[in-house]
Amino acid sequence: VLLLVGFTPEIIQAVTECLDRGAKRSGRRAEDLEVIWAVRTATASTTAEARRQARPTAVHWGVLGWSNHWLQTAGPTLPAFDISSAVWDIYPDLSHAQDWDAAIEATAFVPDETIATLCDALGLIGTPDYCAERIIAMTNAGVNKLYIMPLQTFVGPQQEIAAFRNTVFPRLQAAGYQ
Repeated sequence: VLLLVGFTPEIIQAVTECLDRGAKRSGRRAEDLEVIWAVRTATASTTAEARRQARPTAVHWGVLGWSNHWLQTAGPTLPAFDISSAVWDIYPDLSHAQDWDAAIEATAFVPDETIATLCDALGLIGTPDYCAERIIAMTNAGVNKLYIMPLQTFVGPQQEIAAFRNTVFPRLQAAGYQ
């Protein structure tokens, strides 16, 4: 089972309970399912820059409603926003923008504090060290397999590959994780 639902202990617990109920209804056990948590990922030298880069995805998920069901499970209550018309002009859409800088600019109507809340609820967004800490915390909440999904679909994942190779994986290995 590949899940793209968010990345907080509350979301993990709620989704795990949902999987358990579904497995029982079909005469199966949730423990027998291979569960992989897909996580939108952005790394940068500062968490503020990673969050800035994640703006299009965070707004698409949290403000436009793509992932509101699971986001509500995580606890944040978001204010209502008047969606900027610039959002609808992004090609092909906000979270798959060909011009990522234009997509970032189109999301300026959402305050940085809201973006921070969304990033923490929905993905691994921050410095490589912060991402390693989050993975360890989520492992303690029951996650044991990840599918790392960089934000941009028109740019290769070189930044995340380097961050995970050089920092995240060594930190996880030093902490006893594989």
